[in-house]
Amino acid sequence: LNCGQVDTLVKPCLPFARGGPGPSAEE
Repeated sequence: LNCGQVDTLVKPCLPFARGGPGPSAEE
């Protein structure tokens, strides 16, 4: 899943999905 693609399931990835610094959810 990509960050933000299913933000309801990747809550820990939300900051990254919004363009914030950090690793991608793919790894």
